[in-house]
Amino acid sequence: MAKHRLSFTVIKAPYDGIMGRRSIQEGQLLQEPGMQIASIIKKDEKWVTANFLGTQMPNVEIGQKIKITADAIGDTFINLDL
Repeated sequence: MAKHRLSFTVIKAPYDGIMGRRSIQEGQLLQEPGMQIASIIKKDEKWVTANFLGTQMPNVEIGQKIKITADAIGDTFINLDL
């Protein structure tokens, strides 16, 4: 029985990637089976979460290619072509 219960403590990812947003903290108990605890970004894909005002979006369409520059790491700039 202990072996069986131990098998429920393993977390498996559906694909290779990097850890995105976590919705659980160390020591926190899960409330129900299947509860989402994190987001995984596929290693070959890029993902950006941004909050824009409606007035900043008049010419943006779903699937449109964009270029983003972020200064999120001090004086280091990151350029992404998405």
